[in-house]
Amino acid sequence: MTLQEGIMPPLPILDSRVHLWDTGGFAHPWISDIAALNRSFLLQDHDRACGSTRVESIVFIQCEADPSHDMNEARWVMDLARDDARIKAIIARVRLEWALGGCSQGELRKLFHDNALKVCKIQ
Repeated sequence: MTLQEGIMPPLPILDSRVHLWDTGGFAHPWISDIAALNRSFLLQDHDRACGSTRVESIVFIQCEADPSHDMNEARWVMDLARDDARIKAIIARVRLEWALGGCSQGELRKLFHDNALKVCKIQ
């Protein structure tokens, strides 16, 4: 089969920018006025959007949760990663003031102890 026939070749696919959020878990103020987005987007939604295309690996990118919930979002996605091995990396947001003074080194180490969390986007 060829690409011209509309069939994807059997190559491993890495979705390098996946945003998932659970509106029941914590606030994402930026979606409150966008009706089409003001709902949870979970792995099942990602799978449905992919259709028959098989995604083998996923990189989660933080979704601008309310800043007070940055760590909750990171922990939530780490829980998802424990249940779904496709999540290979998590790019989480950590507020600079929290990283510098609002947390202990132990808390920061705990985040990186789970292999899924690869990068913290410090703002």
